Amino acid sequence: MTKNGITDQQFKPIENKSAGLMRRLIAYLLDLIPLYLWAIILFAASMGLNNIIPFHGRMAESYVLRHLISFLTLSLPVLLWFWWWESGSYQATPGKRLMRIRVQVVDDRRAIWRSVLLRNLLKFLPWEVVHLTLHIYPDFFTTGDMPAIALISGLVLPQAIVLAFLGIVLIRPDRRSPYDLASGTRVVRAVGSANHFINGSRHNAYKTKTGAS
Repeated sequence: MTKNGITDQQFKPIENKSAGLMRRLIAYLLDLIPLYLWAIILFAASMGLNNIIPFHGRMAESYVLRHLISFLTLSLPVLLWFWWWESGSYQATPGKRLMRIRVQVVDDRRAIWRSVLLRNLLKFLPWEVVHLTLHIYPDFFTTGDMPAIALISGLVLPQAIVLAFLGIVLIRPDRRSPYDLASGTRVVRAVGSANHFINGSRHNAYKTKTGAS
């Protein structure tokens, strides 16, 4: 028997079971691999370019310059990476595809690219606050010198927010995070053969069950 051109063997019964937090974290860690490789490439390129056109000294003197360069070369590409994959035909980053989960817009009338963009802006906001704080106080790693208010608001609070995100995903039955709720999205599990999930079309490859990422 076939359904939409796919054999019955390519589908498993949809169970009333949410994807666990571990599946979400593994997908995220898998997605970080190419991003960390990109960061290493940036570092090597920066060191090489500085030997030709010295600019590290200017960055050390200017918070605006070092944060702007960091944002344009690292923060923005990371945001666009997640947004491009999650708003594409599979609605999943490579890590999510390997873990067979994807992002879904709850209201079909909403444009997915807008919802996914908002989702990732909110998701990575704590990370960017940490970046901003460390660029304001670049000597923190070597001297530990940072005002208490900056330490709490710029480092401790963002990490607490991330932990709260994870905690809310863990305790909510639908496994939706605050940024999922704000953007009108959820993360669902794709049910079907791994081969078909990786290579199939958007409409035929996915059968879903509520999950989290």
